[in-house]
Amino acid sequence: MIDHDDIKGLKLDGLHSLGASLLSYRRDNPSTVLVMFKSDVSQSFRRLPMHPLWQVKQIITVDDQRHVDRNNNFGGRGSPKVLISFMCLVAWIAIHSF
Repeated sequence: MIDHDDIKGLKLDGLHSLGASLLSYRRDNPSTVLVMFKSDVSQSFRRLPMHPLWQVKQIITVDDQRHVDRNNNFGGRGSPKVLISFMCLVAWIAIHSF
């Protein structure tokens, strides 16, 4: 189970921090062409399976039938840490495999 103290206070970057980063980059690199793209990361959260003991907390009842949501939910308190942990593993593999 995820300890509450391990995930409290975690906040993903928002538009304000993006704007500040872009302004800072532009000040440091005024003539560089900057290309940006946007992606919907909500599906990357959903691709990660959750531990069976956590799945018990994600049971949804619809018309008296119970459905188990086996994947990570976007917007949950621990969701960003699960995704970041996975992405750190991917980065580690990429660095140490080649």
